[in-house]
Amino acid sequence: MHQDDDRPISLATERKARERDFSAERELPIKELLEIGQSPQKAAEIVSHVLLVDWLCLQATVLLDRWDLEQNAQAAVELVKIMAR
Repeated sequence: MHQDDDRPISLATERKARERDFSAERELPIKELLEIGQSPQKAAEIVSHVLLVDWLCLQATVLLDRWDLEQNAQAAVELVKIMAR
């Protein structure tokens, strides 16, 4: 967090610059689910679950890397299963 000009930085601004915008990621799959006849509530539930699994997969790969464990699909899936409980 060092800047050459020694001005204070805003942690909120830095965090926002690195965060994903999930609203855009939610809109398209919800729209597609509505087009195939899912109710708005069910579409939102499905997309929320898919995004949760996506996040868990990301966290699993980060944890496997952090612990210097072999990163393979089976290890990631098993870790996701544990985290999803």
